[in-house]
Formats: sequence, C-alpha cells, structure tokens
Amino acid sequence: MEPSIYLIKVNVALIVLYAFYKFSFSKDTFFRLRRGMLLLICATSLIYPFIDFSEWAGWNEHALGEAITTVYNKLLPEVLVTATLPAASTEVGAANWQAGTWLWIIYGLGFAMLLLRSLFEVCKICRSVARSQRCSLKGVSVCRSDEIGEPCSFSIGYL
Repeated sequence: MEPSIYLIKVNVALIVLYAFYKFSFSKDTFFRLRRGMLLLICATSLIYPFIDFSEWAGWNEHALGEAITTVYNKLLPEVLVTATLPAASTEVGAANWQAGTWLWIIYGLGFAMLLLRSLFEVCKICRSVARSQRCSLKGVSVCRSDEIGEPCSFSIGYL
C-alpha cells in the first residue's frame, strides 16, 4: 500500500473513531475504560487500512457482489500509468514542485514540530523528577518537589 494512501486512511479513521468516542464516552467517569477506548482507537486506526472488508462480506461469492464488481469495472476501467523521464532542463537546480510535494513538506514539518515539543515536555518531566525528593505516601512512592511548578500535562492548549 502506498504510504500517502495509508496515512490518509489512518487519519480519517482517527477522526471518525475519535468523534464517536467524544460523543459517546466524553462525559463518562470510568477513566480506565476511557483510556482503554483511546488506546483501542489508536490501534484500530493503524490496523484498519490493511483489512479487506470485501472478503469478509462475501461480495465475491454472491450475485450482488458480482453485479457491484461489474458496475465498478465498467464505470472505472483499468488504466495503465507509465512513468516517463522528464526532458533535460537547461536551468541548473530547477525543481518541479507539485502540490503533493508541498503537502509532504507541510506534513513533515508539523510532525517534526510536535515531536520536538513532546521530547521537550518529556525532558522537563525527567528534569523535575531528578531534582525532586523521593518519599512514601500511604505506601505509594512519590516525588516531592520544593519548587512551585505548573501542573504537568501534555495539553494542546497551544493550538
């Protein structure tokens, strides 16, 4: 499967499944269930593009499936696409930037920015844990800090 098609399918699945989660479970107080649902949504969206639902539905075995396949093949006939080498350019360093290239650049920059921010937050947490004192509170190991700090979360308030 082509990487761009895979990314589109994963992002659409994440949007649809998260919208379902938000409307169904957002007011729930079962925090472990909500956390499990979010993890299940992430796993499902990553695996979903590799599943072929036409085999499960048995469309290839029934008359309805054959009719759908026939109509599909008539409406969208098979097209052979071949790559040709572009003509040599006389300009040095001339680049043919297409919309797809710009989308990949924007996607990559967004991914890099969010990755750097996440790494920065993890470094802040590790530094805070290293500077804190360890103590036990009702049998639970806790890190206690003397400095006044902000609440620790990976919130998306910067968007």
